[in-house]
Amino acid sequence: LRPDTGQPPDGGGATDGGVTAGGWAAATVRARILLRRSREQAPISRRRPMTGISIPDGLLLAMRDMHTERMVAIFADTHGRMLAHELVAEGDHTGLRLSLRQIFTKALSRDARRMVLAHNHPSGSAEPSDSDIASTRRLNQFAASLGIALEDHLIIGKDAITSMRARKFIV
Repeated sequence: LRPDTGQPPDGGGATDGGVTAGGWAAATVRARILLRRSREQAPISRRRPMTGISIPDGLLLAMRDMHTERMVAIFADTHGRMLAHELVAEGDHTGLRLSLRQIFTKALSRDARRMVLAHNHPSGSAEPSDSDIASTRRLNQFAASLGIALEDHLIIGKDAITSMRARKFIV
């Protein structure tokens, strides 16, 4: 993303406003660079555990303008150090096709103990739907049964982010 505008560089996205595989890869690389820089600048003793607000802004900016719903998972160890992050679900402009099996297979293969989920709302609203609330509760229960802490589930709108933990849908 261009530092002056927060927008992708020319040619970085699809013509319909969605993010191409190349644009997604570029946003992911930039997010990793931002995270690496923040880790390098803070001594280990001062590193904070992973929370919803520690997700790199570049990744959030990349998701808010998508025209289809997508979910990203950020996997971390017990100390909150990021192990991996990746796209775990895709949908259309009305919703996601969410597979618990797919999400948690990826988490377990990385030996994740903590995770943050984030998905966008193409409508631009960051308000959780009834389906978002039900899915978050189900994801949290399933994660807990596997020994994985669901730290947060973020809903990304055009100009706002809603934390499902802050709304008390994750306890």
